[in-house]
Amino acid sequence: MRHTYAVGRRAANANKLWRNKNERRQYDDFANLYSIIKMIDKLEKAYVNSTVASAAYDASCAELIAKYKTLRTVTEDGVPNVQHFMWVQFIFGTCSASERVCARSFFS
Repeated sequence: MRHTYAVGRRAANANKLWRNKNERRQYDDFANLYSIIKMIDKLEKAYVNSTVASAAYDASCAELIAKYKTLRTVTEDGVPNVQHFMWVQFIFGTCSASERVCARSFFS
């Protein structure tokens, strides 16, 4: 099947989510926040299934939480509520990472 694409100024900007560098940075930050949350979720599941050793889990979790905290300061204005972000944007409000990311204490 052959696809045809529109040509011109309007078509070139049709799929962009951003209009300027600041908006692009914001979307990149949202994507990074999503990735970190998904990695924490996968790590939690791997730990529960005993496919990750306890020491590796602790080290990886500490690293991801540190990255999360750093990124969270940047995305605080655009994402005031992480649980809402996780549920509305990506429809996994009950993931394993939810408890780890949204808890008052980041380490159990």
